[in-house]
Amino acid sequence: MKLAKADIYSQASSIPALKFEEQQLTSFAGLIVFQKLFERCRLRERLHESCAHLEPRHYYSFSTILQCLIVHIVLGYRQLRESDFYREDPLVKRVLGLKSLPSVPTVSRMLSEFDDKSVAAQQAVNRGLVLERLEKEALHTVTSDFDGSVQSTKRHAEGTAVGFNKEKKGARSYKKAY
Repeated sequence: MKLAKADIYSQASSIPALKFEEQQLTSFAGLIVFQKLFERCRLRERLHESCAHLEPRHYYSFSTILQCLIVHIVLGYRQLRESDFYREDPLVKRVLGLKSLPSVPTVSRMLSEFDDKSVAAQQAVNRGLVLERLEKEALHTVTSDFDGSVQSTKRHAEGTAVGFNKEKKGARSYKKAY
């Protein structure tokens, strides 16, 4: 289905006022907090800068696709097909500044066009956001906790250690961090 850009992007970016009549229902009211956070972090502009070298030949911009993925993960979804659960939600569209969300094939097709330069630029944006926040907080110490999975081994191999292993307590295993 062909769409015009005017059918995709929305001009509404203000936080909606509370009303008690004629409202559209939403299951994702908590996104309102993220809308303000995205504005303060200048997320849209940063994503746009990280994708500036990609050729803009689609209705949706690459930065919009990235922002859709961020919202997708914030909402707790992992598979692209799950975007069907919130496709018509008015608050999701408002946070993204869209009138119509991209379809799963559109997102998939546009993600396939990302190159190493795009990934490196996006990693730089992520790193910058984290470092800015850490600097503002002025913390003396920072603790990082990475979840991982354990892969058992029956022998003493390089890179293995004795640690928590549900399958066999005290056995040497590899730990993969995510």
